[in-house]
Amino acid sequence: MIDLLGDSDSIPAPIATDPIVAMLNDMAIYEGEPPLLILSTLIAEVKMWRAKDEYEKKAKLAVNASVVKKLKEIGFEVK
Repeated sequence: MIDLLGDSDSIPAPIATDPIVAMLNDMAIYEGEPPLLILSTLIAEVKMWRAKDEYEKKAKLAVNASVVKKLKEIGFEVK
């Protein structure tokens, strides 16, 4: 635990435990793949999913705005 009050001179830092290393090794594409490479790949995948979600949200808003504009052009009242 980290001492937030400053009562201690030593602050233990979190370390990678064996279960975490084992999990990373299970996700490795090839034997002996460095954990940093595995983490980089996972982070890139998360970023891609976030970007995809943002794109889909913006695309949906653009389609909705164009439908509303078209309806207004042909005389419908949109609120």
